[in-house]
Amino acid sequence: MQHELWRAWGGAPTTAMLRWRGPAHRIQVQRRHMLLQERIGTSLRLPSENDEAQDPEGADAVYEAAVAVLKEHTRDISQHPMVHHENASYGFRRNTLGLRPFGILASLTGLGAALVAAVAVPGDIAAFLVAAFIDLLLLLFWWGTVTQAWVRRAAEAYADALLRSLERPAQDVDSSTGH
Repeated sequence: MQHELWRAWGGAPTTAMLRWRGPAHRIQVQRRHMLLQERIGTSLRLPSENDEAQDPEGADAVYEAAVAVLKEHTRDISQHPMVHHENASYGFRRNTLGLRPFGILASLTGLGAALVAAVAVPGDIAAFLVAAFIDLLLLLFWWGTVTQAWVRRAAEAYADALLRSLERPAQDVDSSTGH
């Protein structure tokens, strides 16, 4: 599902935020490139604006590789709590979108059953109408809230948190031991 979303969005949000041709301001992209290059070292060279213009797909591949390295540098939750939080939020929303058809079907089934029971079962219909109302609210959630746009907002928040982690100095080396 994730790759389908990224394809619809024109690439992973982190990739888009690193592109010279992307929506970010040129100075912001330049700073991200400088900080990311410092973090990943010299084994992988980030593309210049000209490199990216000549080979956009190749540039995206380099951005994806650099982001993979950055993800490894931000795995420590105590050092990068916001990255972890935004990643969890994105994962929850992405997975919820994957369950959307089942959620809609379950809500419709529950709504239909509650309405039929309200009419067919003698006695107090209030409980069935409450159940129908709850199922209606769930249907509205699955239909109106759980959308690609909802997931994209979380994906972009995660990408932003991941790239903002570059603003913090790398703490991978213990200065007392050199390791």
